[in-house]
Amino acid sequence: MVNGLTFFIPAGFLTLALLAKLPGIRKAWDDPLLRSVGWMLLIAAGVLCFAAPPTIATMNDLTGVPNFSAPLVYVLLTVFSAACIRLIVNWQSGGDPAYVRRATLWWMVGYGVTCVLIVALFIVGDAPVERLRDFDPYYASTPFIREMILLYLLAHTVASVLMTVLCWRWSRLDINRWLRTGLVMIVVGYSLNLGYDICKFAAIGARWSGHNWDWLSTYVAPPMAAVSAVIIPVGFVLPLAGQRFSIMRRDWQAYRHLAPLAAELEELKVGGVIELSRTDTSLRLTQREADINDAILSLHPLLDPELRARALVAATAHGLSQADAGAVADAVMLISAKHRRAQQQTSTQHSETAAMLAGRDLNAAPPRDLLRISRLLRHPLVDELARTPFAESSPA
Repeated sequence: MVNGLTFFIPAGFLTLALLAKLPGIRKAWDDPLLRSVGWMLLIAAGVLCFAAPPTIATMNDLTGVPNFSAPLVYVLLTVFSAACIRLIVNWQSGGDPAYVRRATLWWMVGYGVTCVLIVALFIVGDAPVERLRDFDPYYASTPFIREMILLYLLAHTVASVLMTVLCWRWSRLDINRWLRTGLVMIVVGYSLNLGYDICKFAAIGARWSGHNWDWLSTYVAPPMAAVSAVIIPVGFVLPLAGQRFSIMRRDWQAYRHLAPLAAELEELKVGGVIELSRTDTSLRLTQREADINDAILSLHPLLDPELRARALVAATAHGLSQADAGAVADAVMLISAKHRRAQQQTSTQHSETAAMLAGRDLNAAPPRDLLRISRLLRHPLVDELARTPFAESSPA
């Protein structure tokens, strides 16, 4: 039995998704893609709320117009179809404003005219008997109301076919996995929408031929529409959320992998402790990278390129790859410089260090792979080469 929960539960889910997206939408209001996602979630939740039988009865009672909810729901469904088309255009265009305006203008005009015609046909038609669940087959042969029903189904079917074909073709291209998963979900959702349209057309056709297939329209089609109304928005949101999750995971892994190097250079940290948000992983990673670079910068006058060259030869001879050998050599040079820095006791030595630092071209230093250095910091070769006479023999 189709009841209000079939509609209200997914509507609540979509509302929560919208509330979760609102902060991001507010911060990037100029982004047409995010705005389109927000509108689509809002409209999808509205469709489900107003299509629920209890809501239909309430709206009819409040307005005093039998079946007032019918054109309201049909208009919302049409607007939802238009919102999805606009969103897919934003996706495929990369957000190019000029292309989006040109590509969506005709669709918006077409679906806008459809909404006006739905309302006009209801006004000129006659639907005096309230039908909460079987409005479409019941009025399938009523003049003007019949055309209204066919018009909204036709607009819905066109959008379903278009979105299914476009998203399926797009999902076959060389794209990232989050986008492909989202597109496949949209295809599944719109396939269910096509099933909804087929059930509705079949029930109406049966009425025209003198048969009764109302059960298709009353009990099969609505659950399909309710499920699709959840799957489709999730398909649109998933690539955006997935991309953000991937970035957060990448930043967290980098932050965690830099921990050994950060701990090694902790005593050279410049400035006080900065309180950072526990949830802003990108900011924490940036701060850790800045601390490490500042520490390396303070060691720059004591870095010994000759020691690094000898360590590089030794690491290569040990069988390490070129990149790993370079990271081991950098680690050896950094640790050796830190030990020499620790031996400086007098203010004169510190002044000399500052003078050396001021006289060097720091931008000429080669870039270092901090993540690789941190990962290989505990390699046996690093301890062997940095804390033995091999390093101590290097000129300070």
